[in-house]
Order: sequence, then C-alpha cells, then structure tokens
Amino acid sequence: MARRRRGSAGNPILMVVMVILTIVAVIIPIVLIAGYGYYRFKFSGVKKFLSNSVSDFWLDDDEKKTFHETNKQLILTQKYITKATDKGMKAGISLNMDGSFSARSNIGKEVRSIIEQNQPIRDQLSDLLDEIATGPINRWNEFNTYTQRAFTFFWTFCCWTIAFAITVIVNYAKQKLLNEAATQGLFVAAGVALISFFIFSFVSRNKGSAYSPKPPVVSLENVDSYSRSTGK
Repeated sequence: MARRRRGSAGNPILMVVMVILTIVAVIIPIVLIAGYGYYRFKFSGVKKFLSNSVSDFWLDDDEKKTFHETNKQLILTQKYITKATDKGMKAGISLNMDGSFSARSNIGKEVRSIIEQNQPIRDQLSDLLDEIATGPINRWNEFNTYTQRAFTFFWTFCCWTIAFAITVIVNYAKQKLLNEAATQGLFVAAGVALISFFIFSFVSRNKGSAYSPKPPVVSLENVDSYSRSTGK
C-alpha cells in the first residue's frame, strides 16, 4: 500500500513537469518567429541609413559642439582646482584625514571653498564628456544587437524546422501515430533550437561590423575626423 501511495503521489508531479515541457516546446517556434520579426524590423530601420563607414554612428554637429564646449569647461574647472591645490600646498596648509585642506586659516578656507565648489562641476562635466565620447560605440552596439539577434533567431528557427520535420518523418515511418511523431518532434526540435541559439549567438556576436565598422571612442584627436548627418 505504501508503494502505491508513493507512486500515485509521484504521477501528478511528473504530469506537471511534462505539461510545462510541452508548453515550452510549443512556445519555442513562436518565440523564434516573433523574435526574428521584431529584431529584423529594428535592424532594417537602422540599416537603411548606413553607408558602411565610421561616420554611420559618429557624433552629429550638435554633439561635436557640445563635446568641444564640455572639454573646454572641464579643462578650465580642473585649472581652478589645481591652482587652489598648489596655493594650499605652498602655504603649508595641513591636510585632514580625508585628504582635504584644513579650514582653520583664512587661506585654508579659501582654498577648500574653491576646491569643494569646483569638484562636483568637474565630475559632472567628466561624466558628460564620457557619455558623449562613448555615444558612437553605444549606438553601434545597439545596432549590433539587432543584427546579431535577427541572424540568431532566423537560423535557429531554420534548425528547429529541419529537426522537427526529420523527427516527424522518421517516427511516422516507424508506424507511429502522427500525433505521437509530432510530439516527439517538438521535444527534439526544442533541444536542437536551444543548442543552435547559443551557437549562432556566439558566431554572430560582431555581426554588425558586416554593415558598418565599429567606431572608436571619441577624443580630441578624432572628433572632427568623421561626420554623421542628423537624419541617421
């Protein structure tokens, strides 16, 4: 009786697991088709503006202007901090435990005030400059994601279709019922799809470079070397 109770208790769990696996197996081709359609649409929306050059994702004129102005402000702000620091060091002002100048003297208060006022400004300008400098790479990475996933979803679905068809044909030829062959085909195709997805994701990790080269980080040396129109 004990064995019978354990067996009957195990069956519902097994049934739930099988139902979940079946649902996943059925959903996989739907997800692949929907995923391909979505990323193909996003890919096509960007690709029509590309000319296969570094300029594709580069800064436009407004971004270049902001880059130069921000860089000038950053240099000026850093000069204020450096000048105040040098003044404090020459005056022999002692340092606190956190590295800041002591505010016990008038010079100490003045130096510390200048540094504390300009450090937040410097940090904000530095963050803004970094954001602009990495803008082209970030835009390219986004396009590369569209390209990679469209490629991956498409070819994974092709592998799923082939695996499903072969499994159904082989099992039906073995005198199995069509619904049984189809069920087995779903499970086999699901396994093939999962493996294929990881393989194609790895193979196409830099697929975007086939349509446009990956741009470098923007710097003062290259900021004006390329130009992107505002329509891209």
